[in-house]
Amino acid sequence: MIREHYPRAWQHLRNAQQTKAAMATLWGTLVEGGLVEESVVTYADGSGAVSAYMAWPAGAQSELTTLFPHCVHELWACLDALVAESVEAFSVQHRIRRSERPRFIPVADGMEGLRSLLAESCMDGALRSQVAMVKDCQPFQGSDGNEVINRIRRGLSYLLDWDTALAAGAVMGAWATPVEPQVHAAAPAVVESLQAATPGALGEEERVLARYQLSSYQSGCAVEAQAGTYVDLCFTEGFDPADVEDTFDRRLALVIEAVTRFAVSFAWLASQVPGSRHVLPADRADAAETWTEATRSSRHWSLEELAALASSDLGLGRVQDANTLTLLVSELPRVS
Repeated sequence: MIREHYPRAWQHLRNAQQTKAAMATLWGTLVEGGLVEESVVTYADGSGAVSAYMAWPAGAQSELTTLFPHCVHELWACLDALVAESVEAFSVQHRIRRSERPRFIPVADGMEGLRSLLAESCMDGALRSQVAMVKDCQPFQGSDGNEVINRIRRGLSYLLDWDTALAAGAVMGAWATPVEPQVHAAAPAVVESLQAATPGALGEEERVLARYQLSSYQSGCAVEAQAGTYVDLCFTEGFDPADVEDTFDRRLALVIEAVTRFAVSFAWLASQVPGSRHVLPADRADAAETWTEATRSSRHWSLEELAALASSDLGLGRVQDANTLTLLVSELPRVS
């Protein structure tokens, strides 16, 4: 349904999903290649620490930082295309006011900001139901018990925050979440205590993941440790997870879910409105997968059939197969 009503928005959403997958693939490759270096140090009094740091290969962090803004851009582009394509689709039903103004989805951090954006005619020409949905899903709106709407609001809030941080030059990084560190000491040393550190950003400087205390420790006693720590790809700017389940990957998935719900809802709302729709012309690049020149069609239309179509009153033809509806449109002559 999204692709049928909003081909440009659908393509932007697909691009964002593919970029997210590319980030995950690159991150996995880096981790398998020894991206995280761990160490364990024990002092003379038996106290010690398990630490780690990031050993970024040349260009790797920069590549991830390039992919993430592209993903964010495509998600915004999807939202904006939903409005732009809605206005185009229903332009045959009513006159568009202030057509010179760009159409886009307004997302603000407060009511005053939303009013200011709407005053720019950014949604003029879209359906009232679509405008109402955009207003209701603003991230500054308070929780009303509807979990679906609340998830969309959280997603848009993350998207807005990321956009601001990226504009300020923030980069991708890593987040360490100590879960179950372990320390093993050779006799006579005994592990008296072991405490995991709080989660936090992991950079090129060593970060302590856990601290421990040994009793009966003697110089030369073998001490081994496992960090027991999740190290996740993360846009660390402003990241403040609620718990170990609150990861950057889940937040990005939530944002994509929110944008997808917008697209599905816009398509459903559009399908409920009777009347004519604007049909994308065949020379539009974004309509390439939808429209094909008759001479290149797999149906092999004959010259007689195409001539009959061109000479018909409406210049329109409709062919219904078992699973396919084909619409033939005779191109109007261009006026120079």
